[in-house]
Amino acid sequence: MSQRILFVDDDPNVLAGLRRMLRPMRNEWSTEFAEGGPQALAILEKAPFDVIVSDMRMPGMTGDRLLEVVRDRYPHMIRIILTGQCDRDSGLRALRVAHRMLNKPTDSESLKLTVASTCSLQRLVTQESIVTLIRSKDSLASLPTLYLNLLKELDAAEPSLEKIAAIIAADIGMLAKVMHIVNSSLYGNRNEITNPRQAVALLGTETLRMLALAVGIFSSYAGAPHGPFSIDALWQHSQATAALARAIARAETADGAVIELAAMAGLLHGVGKLIFLECLPEEYARALEQSVSSGQSLWKIEQDKFGVSHAEVGGSLLQLWGLPSTIVEAVAWHHRPGECLTPGFCPLTAVHAADVLTEDGLGETDMDLDYLSRLGLVERVPVWQEMAHAAQERLPR
Repeated sequence: MSQRILFVDDDPNVLAGLRRMLRPMRNEWSTEFAEGGPQALAILEKAPFDVIVSDMRMPGMTGDRLLEVVRDRYPHMIRIILTGQCDRDSGLRALRVAHRMLNKPTDSESLKLTVASTCSLQRLVTQESIVTLIRSKDSLASLPTLYLNLLKELDAAEPSLEKIAAIIAADIGMLAKVMHIVNSSLYGNRNEITNPRQAVALLGTETLRMLALAVGIFSSYAGAPHGPFSIDALWQHSQATAALARAIARAETADGAVIELAAMAGLLHGVGKLIFLECLPEEYARALEQSVSSGQSLWKIEQDKFGVSHAEVGGSLLQLWGLPSTIVEAVAWHHRPGECLTPGFCPLTAVHAADVLTEDGLGETDMDLDYLSRLGLVERVPVWQEMAHAAQERLPR
């Protein structure tokens, strides 16, 4: 059964070009075309579609606003946005409502791969075993309270930096961690940032949104006994992975949104371990002990014991919370990037490499060289290793 895809652009000439470009795919896709957001919504009211591909800049109703409405009314649909060059915050805002963002102009093969990879991600993170695990504890399905308060202000018509800074400052633990991170190697500031208002202005609202989520998640677990598991060690590794993922992304692309998403995915890539810790504490303690005694990778033991690893579990939780699909993808596949169909360098690439290189020994044992070869990036591994060695002395303590 062919997928039904709706393309949206305010320029009829662009739509005509899309029709010509996609003609060879008429046996795989059933396509319709809409001139602008209102017409697209009218079409969607009459018939179901699997995917919507919209231009970003359209008069009246912008592409991100259209996809926001589609997300609320038709949550099953894959949402893809087409955009020209945009700044970091614009790109991150688009990815809040879109599963994928493609640069214009694009070609049929890139579009086909994007649709295929997004559909495979949707299937991966909605496995029944993962959903059951996450929903077995009510607390896991809820966002941290401080994060919700922050979201309320960030989503206001005119967000106030002063109010955002005050929300962060109201929680001493959150304030300490945000200020520590903004002054760490993750951001590499030459001048020390000394107050929350400065931090908010530097980070930008979209990066702060995800940073606050990461800090909120880890803070909620701090202080409780967890047997052989160390929350502090996971937090340190997450910060180190985020810093190296940002450095790798900056070395490989000039796309500011990709760089920020790589850093945020690095910070969140281990969240699935916390879910195992809360839902299956005794079983997970035994898995940890087996990993230490055997030297086998923890995620492979998780796969054997539970049917899924912390990567897929973490990706599922972040999707449940509505984080950008690019982050969900990087978290869900960071141990098995070769199974992801997304073409070219992306946040997943940076997080996979950074996670491997921040482990003890800085080796390539778990590096997916076949995946990197497919992207033409194998020769970059020694460069990334040098970055890891250089960063080792600058990691947050």
